Amino acid sequence: MMKRFRPRLAVRYAWTVAFFAAALCVGMAVVSSARGDASASARQSRPQVQSRRQVLAALNRAAAAQLAAYGGKYDATWVSGVFYDGLIHLNHAAPEPTLDAALADIGHSFQFRLNLAAHPFSANEDCVGRVFIADYAHGHNPAALRHLQTALDRLCLKLNADKPGQRPTWWWCDALYMAAPVMAQLGAVSQHNRYTKALAHEWAIVADELYDSNQHLFYRDKRFVGRKGPAGEPIFWSRGNGWVLAGLA
Repeated sequence: MMKRFRPRLAVRYAWTVAFFAAALCVGMAVVSSARGDASASARQSRPQVQSRRQVLAALNRAAAAQLAAYGGKYDATWVSGVFYDGLIHLNHAAPEPTLDAALADIGHSFQFRLNLAAHPFSANEDCVGRVFIADYAHGHNPAALRHLQTALDRLCLKLNADKPGQRPTWWWCDALYMAAPVMAQLGAVSQHNRYTKALAHEWAIVADELYDSNQHLFYRDKRFVGRKGPAGEPIFWSRGNGWVLAGLA
């Protein structure tokens, strides 16, 4: 059965992906004055590039608009989790008290607990955990990590039990962004290497199953391995490879 199109969710999704992509790229904004003196003709031939200040101003306006749209009622979907991660990156690039307060509000709204009742090992559910880690890093509140550590301890056991040739827990490439950075960050702040060891174990299995060494791209999931498009080309999901790159970053 075809799912009903939900325009409000689609708009939020579009905002989320655009905002996160911009937040990741904020450090690459170029300040033309820092380029040194150049000839007038050379300057004219360059494409118009926004300054870091302009990019940050646009990101903060977008963040404020999206936070206002939530109205304090945050959800734990992967769509929102990606937006929250964008807020964290923006706050790292240019700290703002309003962003600190927003991230704290988001974490407290979930009582620093992941929504794992229906899908205890879903990578999508883990994405929100980045907010809890950010709150801990800011105020060193042990309560922010308590439930997250318990949940990811169980996940470590599940990942370590995965074997090559079998369907992995992270069976689609998005998971390498949704969950992998949460485990890496928790390993760093907790100083426990069990999270990074389980992450490395699972990443190797997923890469062996989904990575095409000729095209240097990941298939979305195993259904697409070996499938061909109209011209006989392999089929890759561009957004999925974007998730993998974001996970690596």
